[in-house]
Amino acid sequence: MTIQQCFDALRASDAQLTATMLATLSGLGPEEMQEFKDAWADAAPERRAKTIAQLIDLAEDNVELEFSCVYRYALEDDEAEVRASAIPGLWECEERSLLTPLIRMAQFDSAEDVRAAAAQGLGRFALLAETGRLIKRDARRITDTLLSIIGNDEEEWNVRRRAIESIAAMSLPEVEQIIRDAYAHSDDLVKGSALFAMGRTCNAKWLPTLLAGIDSRVPELRYESVVALGELGEQEAVTYIIPLIADGDAQVQEAAIHSLGKIGGAIARKALEQAMRSQDAGIADLAQDSFELAQAKDDPLGEYDRRRN
Repeated sequence: MTIQQCFDALRASDAQLTATMLATLSGLGPEEMQEFKDAWADAAPERRAKTIAQLIDLAEDNVELEFSCVYRYALEDDEAEVRASAIPGLWECEERSLLTPLIRMAQFDSAEDVRAAAAQGLGRFALLAETGRLIKRDARRITDTLLSIIGNDEEEWNVRRRAIESIAAMSLPEVEQIIRDAYAHSDDLVKGSALFAMGRTCNAKWLPTLLAGIDSRVPELRYESVVALGELGEQEAVTYIIPLIADGDAQVQEAAIHSLGKIGGAIARKALEQAMRSQDAGIADLAQDSFELAQAKDDPLGEYDRRRN
């Protein structure tokens, strides 16, 4: 399969873009990138958006594939759907050069979905700033941008809540009140973002609120609560999370199993071992993965396996 075949298929809306074709777009050089741009310009808008989504899925399945050049170019696309889709593809990118376009898009892009995706994308850089891996000037730019978005009453809450999620990684005096205000909001999406933000702070002060959140009648709020509890990693949460393995919502079940693996400990491992015997193959497989995660966390030298054998 040649890269030219991929370019030709990209131009033809009725042609199938296979995984093998798309893999040729990994690590494009300067000349190949120019050819890609020409093909991209000829592709229909819906084709471009679908291609970005396919590339993200492909990269998740194969970590050796690298499409950052494609994603970066797509940030300037005329179609909002394409721009918004490209931002998650750059989630692992830590290049300082990405910071300026994300800040610009989060504040000034004409499309709400793009501004929301960019505000969310700044979360990666907020974490880098918090851990001292960015220069102070860049940390200040991130702080100013996120606070400006959060405090802008004319901005849509879908954008503001993503900024709240991102700024939660930073140790700023305003963060606690921002999260409390969001949690008091009447919109469940905003409240859910507040729960997510609590976990991202890695501060155990939020434990009582999150434990209360797993009793919510709203599945999305139970989900965000249990995910946040996994981020906090407090052993006290384990016995509260275990019943959610049998939750009526599949996403809550999966989040509970994953969080138990992240927290670890003997009680969590025992619950995961039981879940591994589930008649639901998906639950059993997920529990197996989480059990191994918990085991590695609790016993990094492998003593647990040697004692069992």
